[in-house]
Amino acid sequence: MSDHPTGSAKPDGTMHGPRRSVTAPELAQALGQLPSSRWKWFPGVVEEKSKSPRKSVDNRLNDLDAEAQHHHRGESQAEDSGQTTDEAKETDNEARDDPDLDLELRPITSTRNWVVRNLSPPPRRLPKSGAWQTYFMQEVAGDKYLEAQLLLMTIVTGALDVMTYMTYRVFASKQTGNTLFLALYAMELPALDPGVEKNVGVSMGVFIGGAVFFGHIGHISRQRRRIWLLISNFFQAALFLAAAAMRYWASRDGTGPGAMGILAVLSFAQSGQIANALNVGMPELNTTMITGALIQLCTDPEIFKLHNLKRNRRFAFFCSMLLGCFLGAGVLKASSPSALLVLVASMKGALVSTFLFNRGIVEKKTHLENGEKKIEGHATPVTRILWGD
Repeated sequence: MSDHPTGSAKPDGTMHGPRRSVTAPELAQALGQLPSSRWKWFPGVVEEKSKSPRKSVDNRLNDLDAEAQHHHRGESQAEDSGQTTDEAKETDNEARDDPDLDLELRPITSTRNWVVRNLSPPPRRLPKSGAWQTYFMQEVAGDKYLEAQLLLMTIVTGALDVMTYMTYRVFASKQTGNTLFLALYAMELPALDPGVEKNVGVSMGVFIGGAVFFGHIGHISRQRRRIWLLISNFFQAALFLAAAAMRYWASRDGTGPGAMGILAVLSFAQSGQIANALNVGMPELNTTMITGALIQLCTDPEIFKLHNLKRNRRFAFFCSMLLGCFLGAGVLKASSPSALLVLVASMKGALVSTFLFNRGIVEKKTHLENGEKKIEGHATPVTRILWGD
């Protein structure tokens, strides 16, 4: 349908000749005759049609009349300003007849609901070798996380000493009691069962040797370095498993070579744990010596202060030791020493995995004006160390 009845059309689609205004009914009739594929060029009409398909004819004609008036005002403004619109119309006609452009515009003018898909983030790249080296060789931060790890070690100590005393009449970590037993045997007092004195000697001797071994290697590698904490605690967990295997398959006697072998393995492991605990900068959490902690707790002049870190650590240490002792006694009553050794080894293995997530200390060197160097350490999360997040 042409809006120029007296004009002539050129092959390129432009019209010349007198123009006349179009009434709303004529425009509605013309739009109704258009194929469905052409309705996308009138998004306002399509949107209104999709929202209210039963709208009255008068309202729809009024809307179309407003569209036509807006279109004619645009044409008159273009003519008044002297701008040529023939090229724009030609481009618009070509764009409407272009099938490729039609395919591109069809999703935009479609009245269907859009489905937004959340793209998953790209996979995290593997850390570089330098980041791994920094991660393993740096010292861990002395924060609440490390405190919780030491308290878990204390629970292990309490449970293990209950088992060794009830089964072998000696302690694997509390060498104060073993020293008492040694003195009683030396004075020939009837306080120990036959053969227990050998258990006492093995426990004390191996404990001293293990303390020398773990202590000096820890000084060389720095006690709070992540790699050392991982290796030493993993080795201790392996020793606990070895003791459980020896108890289950080799010997279940309270004295003799089998008992001395189990005590040697457990005492060596416990010496490493206590050496680590005493050299990480938290003397209040030594994981074994509860007598000194109780004295320091009771004589603290600031015991009733609201914020007292040392008091809190000592009290938590006492509660952890008490919990470990009750745990060991309960397992022994319900099961066997072998089961308790397996439980202790499992707790130690879980503790090893926690050292992978300790915040590390990143050292920063600052050159002062007097020529000296100032080193400051900042606790840094693992993700920032490995990936720079």
